[in-house]
Amino acid sequence: MRIAYLSTDFGVPVRGTKGASVHVRKMVGALAQRGHELVLLTPDSGEGPAEAPACRVVSLPFEPGPAALYEQLKREAICRDNRLSKDLRNVFYSLAMQAQALPLLSEFRPDFLYERYALFGTAGVQLARALGVPLLLEVNAPLVEEQREQRGLDLPHLAEEAERQVFGGADELLVVSRWLESYAREHGADPTRITVVPNAADGELFRPRTGPSEVRRRLGWETETVLGFVGAMKPWHGVIRLVEALLQLGGAAAPFRLLLLGDGPELERVRERVRTSGLERVVHAPGAVPHGEVPDWLAAVDLALVPYEPTATPYFSPVKLFEYMSMGLPIVAARLGQTEEILVHESTGWLY
Repeated sequence: MRIAYLSTDFGVPVRGTKGASVHVRKMVGALAQRGHELVLLTPDSGEGPAEAPACRVVSLPFEPGPAALYEQLKREAICRDNRLSKDLRNVFYSLAMQAQALPLLSEFRPDFLYERYALFGTAGVQLARALGVPLLLEVNAPLVEEQREQRGLDLPHLAEEAERQVFGGADELLVVSRWLESYAREHGADPTRITVVPNAADGELFRPRTGPSEVRRRLGWETETVLGFVGAMKPWHGVIRLVEALLQLGGAAAPFRLLLLGDGPELERVRERVRTSGLERVVHAPGAVPHGEVPDWLAAVDLALVPYEPTATPYFSPVKLFEYMSMGLPIVAARLGQTEEILVHESTGWLY
């Protein structure tokens, strides 16, 4: 089949290192492996070290008209020092993508569109209607709610209406958790068109390892017990709690080491707490690494962690959980959302 994949979120560069970027590449790769022909449309292919997607990538920037209007608007006083300029960018880009993608897709003639849901992202549903083809919408988060709570939302009514339009207009919604299934129903989706498809791991890349770990040797942790976390360090992940727990269990004299792998808004806060507490010898937080190298780091881990703040909205399907499982690692996880559905306490993991 011929598939057009739309990823319209500026925060998800196709060649980036964050989990969402990896997810886009892995989805495209899996579809290509099954013999489908794909084209990926995005505002930003990215300039990272990550491998290129297994299909043709078309970067569609702003058209001159919407871009010029946006540049004028974001200089207005009302757009300074708030979220409004970014919200307007997303609104205008959705219009620009529709205009640019329609002739390209008319020539490509896809059998269906596959879109990764993005805030204010109405391009997919409009293009599907214009082309007369189905739209499959992948939903990974309650983006309107998440944006409002975590970063602020200056166009909430427009965002909510766009979400209802997209959820109601998609021919099939693929959501990653049961919580998101309920959310989609409550926000305009036809219940008969929703399928829960949890995230997964690349079983070829994430395999059990035996033998000495180069990461352990490099860190001088050959004989230590190592606890590990991999993922985006966002406030609801509760990574700072791991450092606080280490301090309660002896600090630099604790009988284990802590490996915190990943980037995100909490990384510098975590590093600062490590520095001010004198934990540099027992905690290592290197930031983001290429996805292909993550198994090398996980091979150094004795016990893998899936922490969350107890107040976190449990919509997620944590890729880290499936990658840990694929490598055969013992897991300690917060009893929240999908972790409780996947893991059996004291059998396939330890839930708290």
